[in-house]
Amino acid sequence: MNSDGEFMDCCDTPNRSTRRGNVDGTGIRENPVSDAVIRILGLPLTPAHSLRYAETLVEPRLRRRPRTPFLVSFANPLAVKLIQSDRTYRSNLERMDLVFCDGIALTWAARWIGRYPMARISFDSTSIGPAVFEVAQRNDRTIALVGGRPGVAAAAADRIRNHFPQLRIVAAIDGYRSADQIVSAVIGVDPDIVVCGMGAPRQEALLTSLSDAGWHGTGFTCGGYLDQLVTCFDFYPVLINRLDLRWLYRIGREPRRLGYRYIVEYAPFLRSLALELVHVYGSSHWRSRRS
Repeated sequence: MNSDGEFMDCCDTPNRSTRRGNVDGTGIRENPVSDAVIRILGLPLTPAHSLRYAETLVEPRLRRRPRTPFLVSFANPLAVKLIQSDRTYRSNLERMDLVFCDGIALTWAARWIGRYPMARISFDSTSIGPAVFEVAQRNDRTIALVGGRPGVAAAAADRIRNHFPQLRIVAAIDGYRSADQIVSAVIGVDPDIVVCGMGAPRQEALLTSLSDAGWHGTGFTCGGYLDQLVTCFDFYPVLINRLDLRWLYRIGREPRRLGYRYIVEYAPFLRSLALELVHVYGSSHWRSRRS
């Protein structure tokens, strides 16, 4: 960060690298502001210290349709397990233009390991979702919702329209189809924006498949957000959201599924975090003793 509070593209620490951004026909990189990447436990995370900063990275792609696909995903602790075991997921995640830190546990890891004040950015009603809908509505952009059981995306679309009545949702496609069928359906309506809630790794695979099929627009993954919208737009109570207890609230609603996720599927994240903390702080302690 420079003296004006702006983030610099150069990365001078071992935890940082650069992401290959989209390049248009002129050879000019379309997303120079997002080139900096902080790698935490193998995840290529976009450094975003606040929700407002994350919105500034996304908004230009919503106001004007990009000439090449602009893909945005959100990584939570489950992504650590996937990136270690699923080579295709790792490749697809590297193709994202932005990968935001979704989940309090991962933001803590970024602060402890990367020494960066990472903010939680998620595609839901408590985070970047409403800003995307607002900018899309204001600029007359079209949106396709993809994911969930049959009927879920359509119900989510109705819920979103209650809050953004002028938003042009041109398709609501369930996730219980083959990838080829979904890609064909999306290409058929050619939306400016795709919001895909199929869960990792399927949602990242779908966005990259759309890109490979020639679609150019802005794509977001959104995990289980469409299912949340079926219940209500503001899924989390205000106090739960303020105290960052969304994970506990969700366990209370889905104890069997999420209990298994947090205990079993998050184990690789916890193991990798412990090993990395031992390495980081152990090395720091050893250097301080030698000096």
